[in-house]
Amino acid sequence: MSAFELRLPLPYGSPTWEANSAEAWHKAGKVERPPPPFLMVIKLYLNPGKETPTLNSFSRLLVLHGLMSIMWDMRRRDQTSLGSSLSTTSWQSRIATAYDAWKLDFDSHQSPPTSSSGGAKTDTTRSTLTLYHAAHLILHTDILSLQIYAGARSILGKPVLRTDYDSSCAVIKSWSTTPAASKSAYHAAAMIRSSLQPESADDGRFHYPWCLYLATLVCWAGHGGATEEDIVWDAKGEMRGFVEGIFERGQDGREGGGSGDDSSNNNHNSNDGNGGGSKRDWNPAGMVSVIAKYLGGIRWALAQEGGKVLRGLIAGRLLKEHEAINEAIV
Repeated sequence: MSAFELRLPLPYGSPTWEANSAEAWHKAGKVERPPPPFLMVIKLYLNPGKETPTLNSFSRLLVLHGLMSIMWDMRRRDQTSLGSSLSTTSWQSRIATAYDAWKLDFDSHQSPPTSSSGGAKTDTTRSTLTLYHAAHLILHTDILSLQIYAGARSILGKPVLRTDYDSSCAVIKSWSTTPAASKSAYHAAAMIRSSLQPESADDGRFHYPWCLYLATLVCWAGHGGATEEDIVWDAKGEMRGFVEGIFERGQDGREGGGSGDDSSNNNHNSNDGNGGGSKRDWNPAGMVSVIAKYLGGIRWALAQEGGKVLRGLIAGRLLKEHEAINEAIV
């Protein structure tokens, strides 16, 4: 179903949903202002400059899903149309602007967590920001070609053929040199960077592992290819340096371009001795290894399949190093 087909108002806030009696529910419904129509709010975000209404947290999350739904609609239209007056770059830019407008509203309505609900609030904020970064990542990346390029054996239940792999290789190699790749890598790095926080060791939201998997593939595809002479390395240290390097370059891929405005990362110290731009810092193998191990512990078939793809990337790295050593000996 398209977002434009949902001609319903947004839901009421938590007091109404969490009322423990009919009287409390009735009272909360009278106090709270009736929420605006879902479609009207979506259109406001798609038209920059127009003031958006104040929304409760649940409604704000539904709006983000609505914007993502429109992105998929536009992508399907591009895949099925024989020509259009609206270029792909044009609608992608408009959707990206809508995402960023949503993020500004999200940040402006975040209140400091209290001692009683701090942990739950922090988890919800991180989970929501993960979805925001994933939305940008998917907007700027052909994620099906990306997974095939990384070695996925089946996509959407269909086996990957050699022709599919060759086509995906061409798509991803061409994409990796574009501004879209830098934007996607920035949001992927921001997502993984957040996962390095001590309090984010395990996020229970079902979408979190899959988003981390896609983020790992984006960083690997856009900044992979480096090899090392040793096969034993500090995976977490390598991961931190690699992710920091991408994040600090920002969405335009330039040094020092990181916005640093990700509210889930405000307490992160980027100068922890692992940042920088050395060859080792820019090797994605540590990141791939850490995320593969994390996905291996998730009891969800899709996450398990993602872990297999990542483990295949590590096996490929070790094989290349073994071949390089053999060549040196010969």
